[in-house]
Amino acid sequence: MKAPSTGTLFLVSELTKHVCVNQNTSDQAPSTMSMMDEMELITSSEADLAPHFPPFVWLLRDFLLDIQENGVQLTPDEYLERSLQARDGTSKRVEERNRIRQSIRTLFTQRQCLTIIRPALDEDKLRNASTLSNDELRPEFVAQMAIIREKLFNVARPKRILNQVIDGPSGAIPDIRAAWDYVSKVTCETAYYHALEKYKEIIGSNTSMAQHDFERTYKEAQDAALVVFKKESVEGEARKICFQNLKQAIAQDRALQINALQQKSSEYCNAVLARLSHQLIKNPIENGEWDDAKGISLVNRLSVFFCAYDTDGDGPSKTKILVQFMKGDMLAILELLFVRMTNRHNSLMESTKNTADETIREGEKSRRLLEQECHKFQMETARLNGIVSTMEEKLDNAFANSNQMKSDFIQLQENFRIMEEKLHVLKEELDESKMHLALNLNDKAKLESLLEYSQQSLHQAIAEKDACHFNLRAQLTEERSERMKERENSISNIAKQAAELHSLKKTLKLRCTELEETLHQKELFTKEKDLLTIKVGHLLEVHEDISGQLKAMIESQDVISDEKERLEGRCERLEEQLGNMSVHAAVENVLEKCCFHVAKQFEVDKARTIISCRCF
Repeated sequence: MKAPSTGTLFLVSELTKHVCVNQNTSDQAPSTMSMMDEMELITSSEADLAPHFPPFVWLLRDFLLDIQENGVQLTPDEYLERSLQARDGTSKRVEERNRIRQSIRTLFTQRQCLTIIRPALDEDKLRNASTLSNDELRPEFVAQMAIIREKLFNVARPKRILNQVIDGPSGAIPDIRAAWDYVSKVTCETAYYHALEKYKEIIGSNTSMAQHDFERTYKEAQDAALVVFKKESVEGEARKICFQNLKQAIAQDRALQINALQQKSSEYCNAVLARLSHQLIKNPIENGEWDDAKGISLVNRLSVFFCAYDTDGDGPSKTKILVQFMKGDMLAILELLFVRMTNRHNSLMESTKNTADETIREGEKSRRLLEQECHKFQMETARLNGIVSTMEEKLDNAFANSNQMKSDFIQLQENFRIMEEKLHVLKEELDESKMHLALNLNDKAKLESLLEYSQQSLHQAIAEKDACHFNLRAQLTEERSERMKERENSISNIAKQAAELHSLKKTLKLRCTELEETLHQKELFTKEKDLLTIKVGHLLEVHEDISGQLKAMIESQDVISDEKERLEGRCERLEEQLGNMSVHAAVENVLEKCCFHVAKQFEVDKARTIISCRCF
């Protein structure tokens, strides 16, 4: 016994709302009771109705005979009792099914559950089990059906009221399902009328002509009607039919409401257009305020009318009425404006013709003046061309002189480069002489040191001589004979030393001579250096003179360039004046063409006027 099977007994709980043993002391209808009153009434009614209800038998076909729960064997009646126990949950569906289970437990005090196997094992036979004979059915199924039939006949008793057996129309047994269909139909129709009234109540509260306001109110009314219908209706086929009828009725009423809203919007928008067109278009046209309107100005004046209508107009027919107005009344208004503008155009054409004649005369006078000015400008141009050609010749001569000076400057630069190379060679020779001088100085230093050494040796020899002479004099008397030979040897040694000293003096004299020659060469090199310095100074002076001449040439060239720019500017001004003269000539041609066209248009208008007069 699953939840869907329990839901099919919804009629049992609904009977308590419509059937009672005692008359309800309250005049309040069941459909208008509150939820608390309804629950109290159901609880009291079920207890009072229980003795009048028949036994309850639940037959489970295609069910296992061995029913277990958690390994415990259950009888069919125990299984039924456990299935009728309340389930845990807070949803609306769970509460509704628990209420059905409570109603079954309260109303049917005598209840029983029976099980039966499948009638046949073959699937094809099982689909047509109601048409099979007992021989074609399973023997176990036939035996179980006989037992169930016997139990039902023993349990079922005819319904009596006042000891009178109750039956249906034509003696038939009452069909509880047909009774429920009737109750469901009446309840759903009542819910349908209540929902429709709720819809009309809310939709009638809309006073705005705006489409979005109507759609919002329509959605609120539709949602409210559906809520009322779902709350008051009950399950069944009648609910689906009434629901479709409610949606159809709401759709039809919506179409009627939209038509009425469009009609109301059309009347309102026509009134707004009449007021705004008279105020913003007709009165200004009749007063002549729009006679000179052209292009953008006319569009701007009409945009005020459209903006005012966009603000004041309302409803779904707002755009449609504006389009109709533009196709009808607006064309008539613009026709009036066109007539006034045509008359103004004719008057302006007449004044324009007079102005054009005056302009032609002034143009002829201006043309003669321009011819005189043009002749003067031509003479001045010829004179300036001669001056320009003279200046160009002078400029060419200046350029030739500049080129010659540039070539001279290049030659001087080449000579200067050669002199710098010679100076570099002389500097190298001077460096080499300096190196020789340094070597000579080194040799002189060596000779001086050698001379000093010789002088020291000479002094030492003289000192030794004096010592020997003193010794000889001291010992002369004592050893004259013995030392005579030694004296002679000493004299010979002194002679040798004197010869060596004489040779050293000669060598020193030669070295002094070489040193004097070296100093003389140094003086010569110094003089050559001074001559080269003088030559370099002279070359630098020449270079400075050439640089000054080059700067003077550059300055003169700048003066020539300035003079050329001044002449070019003057030529440009002359060309500009000539261009202005051509512009004046072009303006004169345009004026002539304009006068020609004005005269031609005047002749055409005059011809049209004559033709129209002849036609009339």
